[in-house]
Amino acid sequence: MKNSIKALAGVVAITSIFALSGLTGAAASASPRVTASNAVAAKQAAAAAKVVGAVSKSTDKFVAPGAAVKNVKAFAGKTVYYIPATLTVPLFTIQEAGLKAAFGAVGAQVKTCDAKSNPQDLATCLGQAVDAKAGAVVIGSLPVSMAPTAFQAVVDANIPLVITLVSDEAIYGDAKVYSDNTKVGYVTQNGIEMQAWNANAVIADSKAKASVLAIEVTDTEATKLWTEAGALGTYKAACSACKATVIQTTTGTIDKVASLVSAKLVADPSIKYIQVPFDGFVQPVQQGIQSAGRTDVKIVSGDGYLDVLQQMKSTKKVIADSGYNVFATGWYAADQVLRIAGGQGAVQKEVFPLRRMITPTNVKTLDLTAKGQASGTWYGKADFIGGFSKLWGLK
Repeated sequence: MKNSIKALAGVVAITSIFALSGLTGAAASASPRVTASNAVAAKQAAAAAKVVGAVSKSTDKFVAPGAAVKNVKAFAGKTVYYIPATLTVPLFTIQEAGLKAAFGAVGAQVKTCDAKSNPQDLATCLGQAVDAKAGAVVIGSLPVSMAPTAFQAVVDANIPLVITLVSDEAIYGDAKVYSDNTKVGYVTQNGIEMQAWNANAVIADSKAKASVLAIEVTDTEATKLWTEAGALGTYKAACSACKATVIQTTTGTIDKVASLVSAKLVADPSIKYIQVPFDGFVQPVQQGIQSAGRTDVKIVSGDGYLDVLQQMKSTKKVIADSGYNVFATGWYAADQVLRIAGGQGAVQKEVFPLRRMITPTNVKTLDLTAKGQASGTWYGKADFIGGFSKLWGLK
């Protein structure tokens, strides 16, 4: 968590520097308060637009995350347990496919155990991995705090553990062992930072005067932080005139989102933007907007689902979708596993590079088909498969 918040601070710092510079000594006028406020808003909107421009670019070159990986052949025949938060969310099936492709390349196999966003199911899956003497365990978006005793059993059994889509280091409060890169590695899209990107899209589009409804998904501490630190933190730090209202929900109660959104929009006509952390919530949010009889509300979201990007291109009601090459996260996780298993230790504080904000401008350049989505080229042309194959000594 600490490092994720530091990453957010980097984004906020960009906006803060621009927002706070050059605003002293404003000329007197008939309404100096309004003039000063407009000047601040203009600076903040310009700073946010600069962030949007930077994160909308693709990644076209593979950069090895570390030195060449040793002893890869020794991992052949091993079984890796993949434990995702919930297979009802499509991104985890995509990550699973990436893991199977990556480990298949080195002669290992993947066994999936669905944690169903439930601490007991998570603990059961971890226990199965220990009992099976797994070659490694890869976690999909679940913090150690959900099942600390079961996680401890994995590291005590000297099974390499890689935690993905949560943070890039141990979360505050985790035991010291989770900072030991000879036992534990991390791969993250950095949800906090990406929600900060989306907040900047809203700030830029609204000229730093947005009234926003933020949907906070409370499934885990990690998902809560994405909204609380990423979205709300950015509005507070970088948009003086922005107003944010929050709705809390879970993936298990997604059927109630439409009515909650509709009620908020009817009660507060000033809301013109809705920020959601996952594309899986876009459809119920749109239903809520329609039920409220509103046509003036824009959406920012995350994950980069094909149907949402197709809507962005055709309707422009979705103005930003910060996504990442989920398939590639499987390869980066496999790289961390192989480094730990080979005795080198995981790359610490690794920054997953294949991330991008999709906008109504750059969406026009994308192949918006299932094939295009599977290719990962939405995020750039970097040849991570060839890069890792070379790094692992496979070619």
